[in-house]
Amino acid sequence: MKIIVSASRRSDLVTCYPEKLVEEVSKIGLENIHTLVIWTKNPANMLDNHSLLELLGKLDQVYLNLTVTGLGGTFLEPKVPTPEEIFQRMPDVIKLIGSPQRISLRYDPLIEVADFQENRFTNITPDIFIPILKQTARLGIPIIRTSYATPYWKVLSRFKRLGLTFVEHPLEEITGFIQGIMMEEAGKLGVEVRTCVVPHLTDSGGCIDGKLLRELHPYKERCSIAVDRSQRECCHCTKSQDIGNWDSCANGCLYCYGNPKIYTV
Repeated sequence: MKIIVSASRRSDLVTCYPEKLVEEVSKIGLENIHTLVIWTKNPANMLDNHSLLELLGKLDQVYLNLTVTGLGGTFLEPKVPTPEEIFQRMPDVIKLIGSPQRISLRYDPLIEVADFQENRFTNITPDIFIPILKQTARLGIPIIRTSYATPYWKVLSRFKRLGLTFVEHPLEEITGFIQGIMMEEAGKLGVEVRTCVVPHLTDSGGCIDGKLLRELHPYKERCSIAVDRSQRECCHCTKSQDIGNWDSCANGCLYCYGNPKIYTV
């Protein structure tokens, strides 16, 4: 069977290394790829980078995991565009990959941070989520995925150096927000909310969902649906080949566990 290629959980290749993405996919061979799953916080290079645009047009299927946390442009995500800037480009992105069904919007992670003056910065609020939900529904994107930020030691150490504090929420509070606000409001607009590694809420379809990719494939080609055992506990993602590198993303998101080299705002 052809393989699923992940580009990439480890780094935003589209934004930071589009040429590397093209190179690595070409090494694997387009004829060997069932679906290229793209993870990005800024899809602009899918349209603006000629080499990447040409490559995407040759693949049988591209699936986009688009992360929009509502924090783009803030000090927590200093090099990420605002939601408004991202959504302006999405009609052309949808045209490129063929259908909004091949897109999942990741409102991920849910996070709250306090500075040394005890000012709070968070996206665990309807004020940020609802506008993003409405744009998602307007575009016909069927799925929003979400998870809660994990306070890894490297992130807490970074926060401490910057005078920031990770504000922890009880699990029942997070699940209450997901079920009572996110799922309820999304249901009204025909959007499904799925969770990623949230105990008691995580469903069987991961962010890379082999069964879904089979259904969406233009030729209905089979791919593996085996669970990727190399991921975190409770992750339901299908096995894939990731072509990114850790410690390399240049988006500068302060809560990022994948890049310990981020030290300053």
